[in-house]
Amino acid sequence: MITKTIRTLFVHAVFFLGFVLSITSSLQAQVVTEKRVEFDLGEGFTSYSMTEFGDKGIMVYYRTEKYFDNKFTWTVEQYSTDIEKVISKEFEMDNHFSLSSSKRDEDAMYLYFVTKKNEYKLVQIEIEDLSVKIISGKTPKKMLASNMMIMDDKVFIVYTSRKLEILKQIDVTAGIDKDIELNVEGYTASAITFENFQVDEESKELYVFLNVIDKKSMDVYVLRYNLEGILEETINLSLETDLKLTSISGTYLRKGEYLYTGTYSSVKRAGNNTSEGIYIAKTTNGSIDFLKFYNFTDFDQFLSYLPQRKQDKIEKKKGKAEANGKEYVISYLMASHNIRFIDGKFIYIGEAYYPTYRSVDYTTYVNGSMVTNTRTVFDGYQYTHATVAAFDIEGEKLWDVTFEMYPWSKPFSVIKFIRVTETSEREIGLMFTSVGNIKSKAISSDGEVLNEQEITMIETGNETDKVKYTNSNLTFWYNNYFLAHGFQTIKNKEEKEERGKVKRYVYFINKLSYSF
Repeated sequence: MITKTIRTLFVHAVFFLGFVLSITSSLQAQVVTEKRVEFDLGEGFTSYSMTEFGDKGIMVYYRTEKYFDNKFTWTVEQYSTDIEKVISKEFEMDNHFSLSSSKRDEDAMYLYFVTKKNEYKLVQIEIEDLSVKIISGKTPKKMLASNMMIMDDKVFIVYTSRKLEILKQIDVTAGIDKDIELNVEGYTASAITFENFQVDEESKELYVFLNVIDKKSMDVYVLRYNLEGILEETINLSLETDLKLTSISGTYLRKGEYLYTGTYSSVKRAGNNTSEGIYIAKTTNGSIDFLKFYNFTDFDQFLSYLPQRKQDKIEKKKGKAEANGKEYVISYLMASHNIRFIDGKFIYIGEAYYPTYRSVDYTTYVNGSMVTNTRTVFDGYQYTHATVAAFDIEGEKLWDVTFEMYPWSKPFSVIKFIRVTETSEREIGLMFTSVGNIKSKAISSDGEVLNEQEITMIETGNETDKVKYTNSNLTFWYNNYFLAHGFQTIKNKEEKEERGKVKRYVYFINKLSYSF
C-alpha cells in the first residue's frame, strides 16, 4: 500500500478540527485569543521575526537599528507555550553581514548571513537553551544564494549565476562545508538554470529541479541526492512532452516510486513562468509511468472565485475557441503543495498569485539641475484563490474545488499560505487567512466541502483599540493552537496621556485556540 507522504507538523494536528469537520456544519467554530505579546517598533530595534517549535515554545529574534563598533546586536528570546518569556540571549554580527535566509528544524533556528565579499556566517540557535553556534565560510564568487533547506544537521544552499549552479552542503556538527556542482550529462553549465529544490524527510533525500535549455529543447530534470550529496538518480521529466513545465514539486511514494506535480505552459520561452494548467507525473526506478496535463479551463470550479459576469465572459471565449477547433488558454502563477495521498487518491493543492508593482520617484542631476523621475518596482505577490484537485492512481482527474484566498500580506518570494491537516482517512482540513480573517474548510476525498467557517482573527485585547493596519500571517503551532503574527498600527485616544501619542506601531504575536 502506498504510504502517506509529506510528514508536516500538521500530522500532530488531529485535534478538534478533525472531529467537528466530519460532522454537522451547524456547529459554530470559535477562535479565542488566549494571549498576546507586543513589541514596540519605536524602541531602537528592527527586523522582528519569530518561529514556532511546537510544544517547545516560540523563538523571537530581532536586532538593533544602529550598529556600535561596526557590529549589530541580535537578541533571541524563548517564549513558553503560555507566551511568557523564558530566557533571552544576544549575539553580535559585523555590520557588513546581512541576513539572507532563515530556516528551522525541530530543535534549532538557522540564520544565514552573507557579505558582498563572498563570506558567510551560519548561526545555529538551539530552542532548548538558546545556545549559539556560528560557522564561517566562503560563498561561491559572483553567485547568489537562492534557497536553503535543512535535514539532520545538514544545511543545503543553492547558489546561482548566469553560468553556473552550485549546491553547498554545510555540516553543522562537523563545522565544515563542501560544494557540489549541479551537472546534467551532455550539457554545459551555461545551459542549466536552477528551478527549485526540496528535502524529503521520509526518504531522506534531496530533490533538485533544473531547467536545461538548448536550441532544440527546454526540459526539466530531476536530480535526487542522498544526504551526503551523492547523486542517486537523474530523470528528464520533459522527455515525452513539448510543453514547458513551469513549476515542480516531488513526493516520495515508496522505494523507487515518486510523484511529481506542478504547472505547465505551451509557451516554451526562457523566463516564462505563467501557466495554463497543472500536470501530474509518476516515475518508477527512473522511468516515467505517466505524465498527464489538465488545462485550468477544464476544471469544474476553477473560475468560481470570480464574479459571475467575468465567469460568463471567459466561458463564452472558451466556447468560441472550441468551436474553431482551438484550446482556450488562461494564464496563472501557482504555488503547488506536495501531493497528499488520501483514500486511494492523489490530492493536489495549488495557490494562485500574481506579481504586483508600484511607482516610486527618484532624483537625479542633469547638467547641474535636479530632475525627478519615476520607475516601477516590484511590490510583492498578491494571492487570489486556491484549487484542490484529486487524481486516481493513473493520474486521471476525479474532481476539483476552488475558493477565494486573499491574504493581506504580499510576500516578496513565493510561499504557501494554506495550512493543511489530514483530519481523517477520508478528509483534509485547510486553514488560511483571507482579508484579515481565519477561514477553514474540510473537504472529503470525494470532493465534497463538508464544513467551512470564517472567523475574525486579530484581536488586541483592548476594547478601546482601533486597528488601522495589519500585515499578518497565520502559523500552526501545536494541538489546537495557532499563532497570528505580524505588524499593526493601532489607534487609542485613551493612551495619549500615558504614552504621549495616540498611535502605536507594533510587532505582535497572538496565541489563538481553535475549537468548535
